[in-house]
Amino acid sequence: MLNWGNSQISIFYFMSFLEPHFLASVVDLNLLARKIVRNVWTGVQRSKRNGSEIEFSQYRTYQSGDDLRHLDWKLFARTDRLHIRQSETQTATAIQIWLDATASMRHQDGVWQKFDYARKLAACLAYLALVQKDIFSVQILHNEQVISFPFGKKLSDFNRLIEVLEKIEPQGKMPFLLENQIQRSQYGTHEINILLTDGYAQNQELENLLNLLSHPRKELHFWQILGKNEIECDFGNGVVLEDWETGEKVRLDSQMAKENYLLEQKKWQTELENRWDMDFRVLSLQTPFEECLKRYLIPK
Repeated sequence: MLNWGNSQISIFYFMSFLEPHFLASVVDLNLLARKIVRNVWTGVQRSKRNGSEIEFSQYRTYQSGDDLRHLDWKLFARTDRLHIRQSETQTATAIQIWLDATASMRHQDGVWQKFDYARKLAACLAYLALVQKDIFSVQILHNEQVISFPFGKKLSDFNRLIEVLEKIEPQGKMPFLLENQIQRSQYGTHEINILLTDGYAQNQELENLLNLLSHPRKELHFWQILGKNEIECDFGNGVVLEDWETGEKVRLDSQMAKENYLLEQKKWQTELENRWDMDFRVLSLQTPFEECLKRYLIPK
């Protein structure tokens, strides 16, 4: 059973996918996210949120900086060890979305621009977190900087996020982030990082980010968003490919060049997946949003 406003709706299957041409034309991200998430079965991976926000859930070992008000002194008297009592709110999942807004995301295939697709997918993921009563955040990688939207859990937080997403246009290169630029959730123990990107970077910025996000107790999802023409290298003969971020140009004028392109792309994807313990997926711009959310909710 899914709580929706003042009513409760049972959703057991996916409704029909919306037409890609219609989705690409929708400017209102708020409206689109609500529509898509309504079409998705959310019972697969729901947060544990029974009872009030102060209902006891579990203990965890005290760490420096924890709020002393949550210490269980009775347990300390019995065990001589400090433990924190966690409520259901404190154990909610923290979902952090990393949105690539660099120049290469301006690439268009059919009705979709890669960034517009990624932006709408990010809005859907944030709204899905809101519905599941999880905490969400979006970090926008833009013009060698990161635009940070802090963790939120309210409808007003989601509405402010939509205002930010609607104003961003892809530009520049990916930033080389430092450890102190990575926002850490102050809520709960389960964290999920989802990277929405085409995977194009110049100087190991992407690998550096993955190193910073990789953690044995946190989930890491890498969703590479590509046009069908990029996936299949279907650009025709004698075509010139231009790097959006550097201006470098490469001419593809033979079948062998295309085969090498596809081999190198597959090699890079395999190395990336093997090096980091993460869920790696390639999303075509033709992939329906509902299917993307289903892949997130239902592990491989």
